[in-house]
Amino acid sequence: MVQYAEDKFGGFVKIRKEVAKKSFYGGNIVCAPGQGVDGYGRKITSDWLVRFNGEKKTYRVYITQISNAGSAWIIRDRQKYHLRDMDYVPEEK
Repeated sequence: MVQYAEDKFGGFVKIRKEVAKKSFYGGNIVCAPGQGVDGYGRKITSDWLVRFNGEKKTYRVYITQISNAGSAWIIRDRQKYHLRDMDYVPEEK
């Protein structure tokens, strides 16, 4: 069963923090950790963190990308929680 972070912990803001990426084929392809040269992966490290309202701790957002279907998720308390509508969450300044 899919558990959604917003349902369990409330609202959050997203924070951009780039991760180091690797280059392949002379720099023509750049991949994030966990991402294959085909662009897919089960635990791709994204450039985003989330902070839930009223908390100081941040959580790294991971992406599972299989074909044209992808999902964003975090790990909190050793559990996987999916995120809804990542594009519409306000970015922290």
